[in-house]
Amino acid sequence: MNISKRLVSRSWFLLAMFTLSLVGLVWAATPHCPSGFTLEADGSKCVRAEPPSCKAGYTQPSGETKCQKLEGQPVICPEGMSYFSFQGKGNCVSSIEPTISCPSGYTYHQGRKQCQRLQVPTCSSGSHLNSGADHCVKVITDPLHCTSGLVYNAGKNVCEEFATPSCAVAGQILSQGQCVSPRSGKGHEQH
Repeated sequence: MNISKRLVSRSWFLLAMFTLSLVGLVWAATPHCPSGFTLEADGSKCVRAEPPSCKAGYTQPSGETKCQKLEGQPVICPEGMSYFSFQGKGNCVSSIEPTISCPSGYTYHQGRKQCQRLQVPTCSSGSHLNSGADHCVKVITDPLHCTSGLVYNAGKNVCEEFATPSCAVAGQILSQGQCVSPRSGKGHEQH
């Protein structure tokens, strides 16, 4: 009876050891990244991201993926007219001496005592009127820049740097985004 108890006890012990060795192989530790890096979702690489920037004199409008600079352009009025801005609104104006009534297309301007014909000014090709600033502006684009060693990711609108993740436990290797202990012996497959 003692022998059968020992055999059962020994069988349970061997089964427990075998189970623990399998559990050790199945449980995988998560790889870690160097300071300042974040592990990608698939665990295959470490990424450091920072927002891109524009060079001096350029800005990045909200929602845009290029840098822009506004360049002042002269307002163009039809011949015989000059640009006049009043209360934040600009127009091309031509004036004539007042009469009791103004000719067709002209309006009498009380403060100036003149008949005036108003027409919206135009800007040269590639620019548009900024009436609040009373000048034409041309938008010039420039690509976003990343600091040295980083690569621009347009999908995320960030500059990224990559590093290889490592495992914290000595002897473990990175496999499919997880840190695992390699199994030794012939005919065994790593899980």
